[in-house]
Amino acid sequence: MREENLKKRSRKENTYIIIICFLIGTSSYFYMLNLSIQPKINQLITENESLKGQLKTLQRNYNILKMNNTILINKYDKLKTEYYTLKFEYAQIFNKTPEKTIPTTIVYYTNFGEKKNILTIIISYETYEKYHEEKHPIITPYNLEVAKQYITSNDPIIKQIAEKLREQTVNEEELADALLDFVQDKNYALSIRYYPTIEFKYPVETLVEMGGDCDTHAFLYASLLKAAGFKTLLLFTTDQTHVAVAVHLNKPPEHNLNKIAYYFEYNGLKYYFAETTSWGWRVGDLPSELENKKWKLIEV
Repeated sequence: MREENLKKRSRKENTYIIIICFLIGTSSYFYMLNLSIQPKINQLITENESLKGQLKTLQRNYNILKMNNTILINKYDKLKTEYYTLKFEYAQIFNKTPEKTIPTTIVYYTNFGEKKNILTIIISYETYEKYHEEKHPIITPYNLEVAKQYITSNDPIIKQIAEKLREQTVNEEELADALLDFVQDKNYALSIRYYPTIEFKYPVETLVEMGGDCDTHAFLYASLLKAAGFKTLLLFTTDQTHVAVAVHLNKPPEHNLNKIAYYFEYNGLKYYFAETTSWGWRVGDLPSELENKKWKLIEV
């Protein structure tokens, strides 16, 4: 019995020894395995961090390219718009016109000087000759009322211009300013130029001959204003040196360049000064050289 117990004890001890050896061997194996794998793990971690950095760089570069692409698309769209605008303007200027007509092309600005427009007006020789050969009344300080005869607001050509600019503007001040811009001398081609004249001119003559004296600019502007439905005054300096226009607006102008809008009171209404010769002035602006002038007002 004792011998049998000893054998059992010996087998049990051997089993423990085997288990301990197995555990020691396994631990050694994993330890050795860890020693060989850990550098690879560290390498993979390093590579992973590097890839993360590269990903951030790629994302940043992608965002930059995306932004540049948007900028290029906007530039392309702008150039495309400019191309079609220039193409339209070219057609306006160089489009063939019927025989025995006079094409007059005018550059002017709406939206208070922000938007450029080009309008070609076709005037027949017959219409021009009718005005040119008609008697031109002489205006003197003693008969200023005669100036009304030069206001041709019912002429189809004048109505056509007034209606075209009405379509391109959104309120009465912008329309009055656009019509003013239309008649002012811009110091370059395709505008109503200022130059001294002996005779007074009818508006159609001013359009065909592309300009004239201050009175011709004023007569053209007053005619356009009347055709557009504005109440209008012709203004003559008492020293006979200048002619301008005043236009009634339902509320004071908000886009004039001077701080204060200059106006005349006439029959209970305010008429705002408009310089028709020099380009850049808006309704309500009085040039400094005219500040001390006295004016005679003629309702047209």
